[in-house]
Amino acid sequence: MKYDNHKRINTFLLLTITLSSLFCIVSVASATSPTITEHWNWQTRDDSTSFIMELKHLNVFKVTADQDIDTWHWYVDGVEQDTGIGPGNNYCYFTWRAGPEDKDYTISVNGTNVNGTTNTITWNVHIPPLGYGSISGTVTDKDTGNPIEGATITDGTHTTTTDANGNYTLTNLKEDGYIFTISKDGYNHQTKYIEVVTDQTTTQDFQLIPYVPATIEYDGEKIIIKNGAATLTTINEELNNPDLLEQLSPKEWLLKVPIHV
Repeated sequence: MKYDNHKRINTFLLLTITLSSLFCIVSVASATSPTITEHWNWQTRDDSTSFIMELKHLNVFKVTADQDIDTWHWYVDGVEQDTGIGPGNNYCYFTWRAGPEDKDYTISVNGTNVNGTTNTITWNVHIPPLGYGSISGTVTDKDTGNPIEGATITDGTHTTTTDANGNYTLTNLKEDGYIFTISKDGYNHQTKYIEVVTDQTTTQDFQLIPYVPATIEYDGEKIIIKNGAATLTTINEELNNPDLLEQLSPKEWLLKVPIHV
């Protein structure tokens, strides 16, 4: 009988040790760092981690881990991103438009499981320097066709003026899209979007419409604008007449009186 008791005790101890070991194994397994088993990007359509992209092109990165991930964190040059992320249980997507500069970028992602252990993967993306191009053209009077000298062409950074023949040229412009404004006293200004292409000269002519001050009248009920262009400033100036402004200030005229063109 004593032997049986010892046997029972030994069997119980062995079972306890076995169960404890099993729990330890499960605990250790859940605490292990996640392993990224798959990484892919749309640009190369494979698992390349170093590649070239063109500026402003869109790319999609995807990673898959061997276990559920609690949080995903994406970084561009060490700065965490909060948009373009599509997280799943054990995978995640990140959408990125190359840029804003033509340089080298580092894209990285880390996945952290519920125990706080992390794994990271990094892509090195090279955006080649953009080339340079030019724009040129002629600015003329739309009514007469005569060239306009001294017209200003500017996007706020690059500026030039037309010569005696109405010609202009802007060189050393990085390949990109620009919004230029063309202006000259006595004319309505004009705005145009122009694409600059590497090693090419883009030709863009402009025809400016002469500015004709409008006739601005008040018929007792509404402001009437005839035969020309008017701004709120010119309307205000024209109607700033003591005989007309018996009840309303100039500002109130502009806010409350109907304007008919």
